[in-house]
Amino acid sequence: MNHSIQNHLPKNLSFIVNPIKWYLVRNMPLVLTDMHTKGKFDYLVNIPIFLFSVISFIFLMGIASYNRLFADDYCYLLQLRSRGLFNSIIDSYQYLNGRWLSHLINFLLYSTNEFFLRAAPLLFPFLAIAIGFILYPVFRKSREKIFSLISISFFLTLLVILISPEFFLTTIWTLHVAILVGGLTCTLMASGLFIRLMVKEIPNQVQWKFMLLILALLSTSFHEGIALLALYLYMSFFLLEIKAGKISKLPTATYLIVGAILGIVSVFLASSNINRAVILGSSPEISKFFTSIGLLLLKYIFFLAGEYLADWRGLAIPLLSLFSGLVFSRLSRPFQTFMPNHSFRKLAPFIFSLPFLLSFMVILPFTFVSGYFPLRTFFVIGFILTLGNFVLGLWIGQFEWTKKISPKVIYAIWLCTFLFTSISSTLRLNNYLYQIKEYAKEFDARETLIQNAVNQKLDYVKVPKFNHLLDVEWVSDIDNKEVDCNLKNSDTYPIKLLLTENPPNCCFSRYYGITLFLEGSYR
Repeated sequence: MNHSIQNHLPKNLSFIVNPIKWYLVRNMPLVLTDMHTKGKFDYLVNIPIFLFSVISFIFLMGIASYNRLFADDYCYLLQLRSRGLFNSIIDSYQYLNGRWLSHLINFLLYSTNEFFLRAAPLLFPFLAIAIGFILYPVFRKSREKIFSLISISFFLTLLVILISPEFFLTTIWTLHVAILVGGLTCTLMASGLFIRLMVKEIPNQVQWKFMLLILALLSTSFHEGIALLALYLYMSFFLLEIKAGKISKLPTATYLIVGAILGIVSVFLASSNINRAVILGSSPEISKFFTSIGLLLLKYIFFLAGEYLADWRGLAIPLLSLFSGLVFSRLSRPFQTFMPNHSFRKLAPFIFSLPFLLSFMVILPFTFVSGYFPLRTFFVIGFILTLGNFVLGLWIGQFEWTKKISPKVIYAIWLCTFLFTSISSTLRLNNYLYQIKEYAKEFDARETLIQNAVNQKLDYVKVPKFNHLLDVEWVSDIDNKEVDCNLKNSDTYPIKLLLTENPPNCCFSRYYGITLFLEGSYR
């Protein structure tokens, strides 16, 4: 199959630098004037973040257009080809992992022929809509603020993408993006519906409670890390509902908790997940438990320090989210009807650190599987830090002590953080576009070798290693040792092969119908 694509973005960044220069020259004088003048807020904040989001999304589409088959793609397509849609979902649930809803979504995407390869960026608007659904009650009092809501929803989604390590797996690889976006979207929708029921925006009727249960079930059926996040949120809602005294017979949040538990049980107690835990080295030994905690904490600190990113520091984006929330709170004044009361202010020291505490609580249970927490799962942590710090900034903006700070100072700090993050991120996206274009050329050349060998009915073919690897290791190219491809369910249970030191995985060869060997080694 021919994957060559003609469309590509220009290497010259002047089409980005020039608009930024124009914006600063034209609008920076406004910073020195009255910040509350009607319409100026749109120019000073909404327009920049909206333009940056649009430009970055164009970059993402350009990068995704050069995507190719990767790792588990071969296994999923092989199953779909040999077993059909329904049986593939059942087999994956039994032998791969318990994420039954992610299997359903992924196999539906794989059924779209090659569209799934480039579909990942098109899934992120669903997450942006869900973020907007959560934030809408804050902005709903003014139709003029809808543009602010749209801008910040897509901007926060983009920041979650940019803070995530292993960019390919969390942004371009459709198989994993569908899992992340699906789980987080359902979690946000369930939370937003609960909030609307609590503020009596919609009637507290049985159909909405049933919808809460279903959304909670779905939110915990995509991904283990997201399932833990959802459960923590729903338990917090339950406690807040009791404290607020808004209880008739049964707390509304009970439906969220019941749905979440049903989803978690269906995922965590699946035979495939139990086997997966054994393979990963699940151990109840106290010494290993504390060792795993230490390793996870170190990994978390490295993430915050930007150790897993090549060109900018990890804390820049959470800080930008915090300042963005503060700017929106001070200049757009979204909280006209909701103000933090005295009892909430007493919890301020705890709430300030809540995004970091909650994100680490998601990591902590992974100590029971020997601290196995892959870098791609830090997308969930980045989501918590990004959205959590934005909401925190909105809340802080209502405090009297922040109102004493000049809006000019707040905007200047936000603008510096925004420019640093946007420029460095744009450079990163441009570099990644070049990298994946070169990778696609090498992939297509290997594809031609394989197809020629298949047409010639050869017994095997040697393919060259990649010179332009992406930001993850190509699991089929790590070493050239022997692999037992006659293992039971080896084509539907690749985790056993992927966790050893002897890929290529069997799906790679079986997909093409010819034995593949690698010329050279990466080690």
